[in-house]
Amino acid sequence: MGALRRDALRLDFNLRLWLALFFALGSLSLLSLQGVAQQPPTAAPSAQSSKLATIPIEMNGNHVLLQGRVNGSAPLWFTLDTGAASSVINMRLARELKLQVVGNSRAQGAGGMAESSRLNGITFSLPGVEIKNLSVMAIALESIEATAGRSMDVIIGAELFHRYVVEVDYASRTLTLYDPQQFVYKGTGESLPLKFFYNHPYVTGRIDMPGMEPIEGDFVIDAGSGFGITFQPGFVKEHKLMEHVTKTIQTKARGVGGEFPLAVGRVESLEIGRFKLDKPVTAFPQTGGFISKEGSVGNIGGLILRRFKVIFDYPHKRMILEPNKSFGDPFDFDMSGLALVSESPQFKTIKINRVMDASPASEVGLKADDVVLEVDGRAAAEYTLHTLREMFKKEGKEYRLKIKRGEETLQVQIKTRRLI
Repeated sequence: MGALRRDALRLDFNLRLWLALFFALGSLSLLSLQGVAQQPPTAAPSAQSSKLATIPIEMNGNHVLLQGRVNGSAPLWFTLDTGAASSVINMRLARELKLQVVGNSRAQGAGGMAESSRLNGITFSLPGVEIKNLSVMAIALESIEATAGRSMDVIIGAELFHRYVVEVDYASRTLTLYDPQQFVYKGTGESLPLKFFYNHPYVTGRIDMPGMEPIEGDFVIDAGSGFGITFQPGFVKEHKLMEHVTKTIQTKARGVGGEFPLAVGRVESLEIGRFKLDKPVTAFPQTGGFISKEGSVGNIGGLILRRFKVIFDYPHKRMILEPNKSFGDPFDFDMSGLALVSESPQFKTIKINRVMDASPASEVGLKADDVVLEVDGRAAAEYTLHTLREMFKKEGKEYRLKIKRGEETLQVQIKTRRLI
């Protein structure tokens, strides 16, 4: 990627393995936008104490969702993304709300080019706070919606994190905003210094892999990624990481603009501060768009972050981690070989997007474009994609699937097993 002008932002539109690393809820879909001017922060509202708002959140896979409004709209779904250097509104929603569009541009995605526009005069209203006079991007998010299995209205990024101290309590399903001028941390968690590059937060960590000396380097903190670790492609090549991974799944990810190859496996461990996480699920892209700055290791995503209460304190250039009850849980991954999507606007039709070779799904003859009608006698429309994906992460489980293939109806039974 060429050097960007000093006044430009690289919009790391990540939900980075959200756009369909088809065997997990996440995607390496990253955009780089030229010439997006950064808005000066709007001051946080005054308050008697540092706590300004506590907002309920939902989890969709490893992604944090909360409700808010855009320019006084009806409630919409916002996805939280520390890796987004600028927030994004779904192009369809921008048209429905008749938002002010200023010009059109082309964005470099992980798989190619994508159309984008800039929107001015935007106000995000969250329970208890408002962020006014924003300039954000509009991009078509329908492919993300299909993979997410639900509406994707807004991706909220740096505009939130630079204005407030943001506490994400994954265990209690709450997001709390604090006034950074009054915030004082008194807990027992680990405070890690953050460095910033193109509005992205970086932390130092260390990885261990079989047959290699430990490697220490910078990772971008990416709440929009569904993976544990995603390596930067150049780092994979430079350190010949694929020679040291014991087992991988070869698949493809769909980024903005197209598909690109990807291997999924595990590293021995990741250490950040005093915390050591064993065998996290890791993505090894050989090609693709911008993952993290040149010379860095890659990113740390939601699969790891959700094991903590995380306090993102950008104003004081730090991140605070408090382990929660999920800290020691194993890192599970899909054990069926099925990549599922659902169709908007109702998200009731469940379709097989891809079947991995040498998997339980391929061994019973399932194919791309098959429609799942029933799972264990229950209509597939009664499940969410998230629920089905969680079911297929359980080892040794048998599921009866009723499938529609063209005019034909099939009955198959799959038994899950570990693939990595």
